[in-house]
Amino acid sequence: EGVLKKMKYRASDILVLLRSQGVFDVNEVDFAIVEPNGQLSVLKKPECRPATPKDMNIQVSPSGISTELIYDGILIEENLRQLNKDKAWLMNQLKMKGINDISEAFLVTLNPAGDLYVDKYDDHIMKITDIGDYRGPY
Repeated sequence: EGVLKKMKYRASDILVLLRSQGVFDVNEVDFAIVEPNGQLSVLKKPECRPATPKDMNIQVSPSGISTELIYDGILIEENLRQLNKDKAWLMNQLKMKGINDISEAFLVTLNPAGDLYVDKYDDHIMKITDIGDYRGPY
């Protein structure tokens, strides 16, 4: 409490900082640090932390960052090579998604699990209303 007084923090200030970290019961806190930038870092008691797949002995697939294969309609050949894929493989995948030419794809990524994400330029959206032009239901 003495350190908090020196820093001119009141109990209400600490409670606000705890709530901003998702802590609504002070009994859940094992340790807390007021950082130099004024933010609060909180370590919850072990019994109050969320269960992880490891805690429950559940196998999970590896995570990682998706790799861009097409960006703004342009093929990124270096990324294909790094993934040991070629343009023929990609074109086959795109054809299954209804894309016949690379220029039709806005963004195509491949995640470490091998799932392809495809965003077409033409999403068949009839008309987009700018929120500033929306008159509302009345």
